[in-house]
Amino acid sequence: MAIERDSKGRFPKGHCPNPGGKTKLELEYLRGAIHRKPAAEALVTQALVAKLNEKVKDDPKGRTYAQCIAESLIRKAIMGDVTAAREITDRAEGKLPVNIPGEKPPEDQHEPDVHERLAELINQVKKNKPTPSLQ
Repeated sequence: MAIERDSKGRFPKGHCPNPGGKTKLELEYLRGAIHRKPAAEALVTQALVAKLNEKVKDDPKGRTYAQCIAESLIRKAIMGDVTAAREITDRAEGKLPVNIPGEKPPEDQHEPDVHERLAELINQVKKNKPTPSLQ
């Protein structure tokens, strides 16, 4: 049995067309997540990139913020921070493909030996002897 609507096509007061569905709060959240403003996101990204490319004030080596962050991340990985090591390998090697259960990866696709590549990166950093502090 179809519910009658008023002359403007609306449901009558008190009728819920989706009784087991999402709450108003959930719907508002989803609408907000779906209707993002790409122009605003682009502005923030542009500002971040500009700041990362700036030279750090009073840095004797004349490094950029991005270079300081990279050195700090590598230093943490060397000290055993697994999260930092994962971030480095994800950035340097690309994230590993997600294997879907029951699906075989293509023959030409192989996962890089992450531990071997991380060891190479750490050795490269040790040869360059990064400073223990960012000053």
